[in-house]
Amino acid sequence: YNMTLSVINYNVRGLGMSARGPKMSILAEIISPHRPDIIILTETHFGNNAQEAAFLRQFPEYHALFNNHNTRSCGVLVAYTKHRFIHIQHQLDLGGRVAIARLRDTFTDTDLVVAAMYAPSVPHERPEYFRVSMETIVLNPSIMGGDFNCSWFPLTFRGGNEPQPVRGVRELQELLESCDLVHSNTTILDHAQFTWHDNTADIHRYHDHVFHDSSLLRSTGTQIFQLPFSDHSMVKHTYAIAITMRFTKYQLNNSFLRDDDRVVPWYVEQCLHKVRASASLDQALSSWIECKQDITTYYKKLGTQKIRYLQHLDDNILRDYRDALGRRDFGRASRLKSEYLDSLKQRNIKKRLGNSLIYTEYGETVTKGFLDLVKTKVRPDSRIHGLRIGNAIVEDAPTILGAFRNNLASLLSKQHTFNFTQFARSFRPQSLPRLLEEHVELLDAPPTLQEVQNAIGQLKSGKSAGLDGLTAEFYKTFSNNISVVLHALMDLMCRGGGLVPHSASWHGVTQGLIRLLPKGDQPSVEMGDWRPITLINTDYKIFSKVLYNRLIQVLPSIITPQQTCIAGRSILDSVQNLMAVQRICTHYIRNPESLEHLNNYQFRQLSRADTLGPTFLSTDLSKAFDRVSHDYLFWLLGVTGVPPWMVSLIRSQIHGSTSVLLVNGQLSLPIYIYSSVRQGDPLSPLLFALAINPLLLQILQDPLILPVSIPHDPLINLKLVAYADDVTYVTTSKFSIALILFYIAWFASQTGLQLNIAKTAAIAWRGTGVFARTPVIIPGSHAHVAAVMPLLTQLRVIENDDNHTILGILFSHTNM
Repeated sequence: YNMTLSVINYNVRGLGMSARGPKMSILAEIISPHRPDIIILTETHFGNNAQEAAFLRQFPEYHALFNNHNTRSCGVLVAYTKHRFIHIQHQLDLGGRVAIARLRDTFTDTDLVVAAMYAPSVPHERPEYFRVSMETIVLNPSIMGGDFNCSWFPLTFRGGNEPQPVRGVRELQELLESCDLVHSNTTILDHAQFTWHDNTADIHRYHDHVFHDSSLLRSTGTQIFQLPFSDHSMVKHTYAIAITMRFTKYQLNNSFLRDDDRVVPWYVEQCLHKVRASASLDQALSSWIECKQDITTYYKKLGTQKIRYLQHLDDNILRDYRDALGRRDFGRASRLKSEYLDSLKQRNIKKRLGNSLIYTEYGETVTKGFLDLVKTKVRPDSRIHGLRIGNAIVEDAPTILGAFRNNLASLLSKQHTFNFTQFARSFRPQSLPRLLEEHVELLDAPPTLQEVQNAIGQLKSGKSAGLDGLTAEFYKTFSNNISVVLHALMDLMCRGGGLVPHSASWHGVTQGLIRLLPKGDQPSVEMGDWRPITLINTDYKIFSKVLYNRLIQVLPSIITPQQTCIAGRSILDSVQNLMAVQRICTHYIRNPESLEHLNNYQFRQLSRADTLGPTFLSTDLSKAFDRVSHDYLFWLLGVTGVPPWMVSLIRSQIHGSTSVLLVNGQLSLPIYIYSSVRQGDPLSPLLFALAINPLLLQILQDPLILPVSIPHDPLINLKLVAYADDVTYVTTSKFSIALILFYIAWFASQTGLQLNIAKTAAIAWRGTGVFARTPVIIPGSHAHVAAVMPLLTQLRVIENDDNHTILGILFSHTNM
């Protein structure tokens, strides 16, 4: 929340003390443009309460905060505020040099300390020069940590050739420490000097920026008013100086119901300054992680305060509403009702924070509007009460956590060494398609701010947040602010060649949270009945989404069209192709006499010993996304033509990243990831489609693997259909099936994948018996295919009365 504080010092001599005199016009001209939250006036010389009352009538939104008549050479120090619940805790008078007031917000119990130091006024006999040294200190303990921070912004105004000396930094530091108001991390900022000549002000700063990292000042605006009054002989020129400072981290008034719209941009703005001034990418990432932590802490604090306030607000509004109805003041009653309904609408902390517990922990009033906001779906019990380890069921929570962690680590932390030479013996890397030159140029361009904003806009709402607790709704709300920081970080990554050090800061972006959900409606003691779900941070998703939006424009040109998990393609195309083959086969099962009229050699040559007729081979790769080799994936990205900086950035995101496992409220030690494409990562489907593409191309290009071809229906000419790792091959000979299994087994051994033969099934048009009796005729040039004969014998063939699900559709040999 940005609160403005105006310190106004002006010396008006001989203008009289009339409340209706020129003095009021001067004050109105100074205060009216910016209407600060707090006004501190010096040298006002209000002669009596009537004059002050006249001033307050002109500005009815302000209330007198304090009036100090004991600051000796400072003259009269007065303060006014818009907020009634601010009051003085105590006030100090240090020999006329400093007037310090500690203001306490009675609602948040947070101090706001204002200290102002003034030099003596200009001697009366020299009114043509206005010289005053004004040093203003704003002390504000962080609402997050409670530490005092000090920001010093001294101003020096000079007249003629006789400058007024400025008090030294050391003297000011000692003075503040003597007041016991300064924490050990106090920072005194450098000077900003204002020089007067010819009725103009030139600002000379000793440094490029005045504000230090620890400063709570957001910006400073100085207005200097030249107000000549020629009709008063005692005054040649009168100047009024208004210094406006804004600072944040302080919830000052009731408008904090919406103050996250001001606080979060401030945090992000400070982070942006640090990122741009960072000497390294790691330092910039540290600033971003610190910013995220500050925002998360702020939301938790704000959530607590908001709920307490809303309960109090509800009671007060409803009491006043009933009182207005009793006095038949229906206009006021209507306004109060609108205010009450508006307070209900402002309860949006849950979506931005991603934490619904704040609503129940702090005594929220249960109203219909409240229930509508916090009601959630009923989910099955996700607590693991027992786990079978060996022959025993263990109920000890740390043992259960350790068992699940070890199981996941054995899968994700396994490093598979990719051997390019061995891979090239069976596959033809030289025949792999490469990106066109214009596609490479498109990928190689630095990321733009618009791309980052588009990535934020494409985030799906309603998704769980990662470890940092910041949801997609949060990033969308503050997209204009956060996108600038994320773009600056991506620009540093791009200029650094995509190499990001695996430091604690980078892990703060890439670390995931793994939760376990039961596969059924009831919890189970079997480890295999729990499905791990990885939640990754939203900023990680944004970085990946920017890369994805680039790659999706070019990679489909080199990924086989039979792979339908790519954006712009539909799984329905694969389903329709399989169902078209099914309709043809079903027709000839019911009308066998029509076979002789079919002009298609796969059907006409059924008398051949190795011919099965149309057969579906549905394959299963065990935990395919978790097993894919990183070395193979990065090699494939390189030979495809993806620019090196993008390959390096993808490597930095997934290789060596960590996840922690959450079981029964306990977090495990980090699990280091050296294989897999990450669950929840926008890039994962595209990367896996690229990883499996060489296998699909090899099978499509091999002439010995016979497709199902229907010449009179050109839409049906199939060898395979695929949706990510769910691949179904369509062929007509048993040797083709053996060759497909050989390619899959070899490809899996080279890339870290693993064929799950137990879940691989064949559906033969001519039935189970024919499939079993049909021999495998292996050409002499392919004797190596005999190595997969054990797999062929283990292959499950769908029985006459059984079925198998392919792409969500039930198929069997009788409805082929």
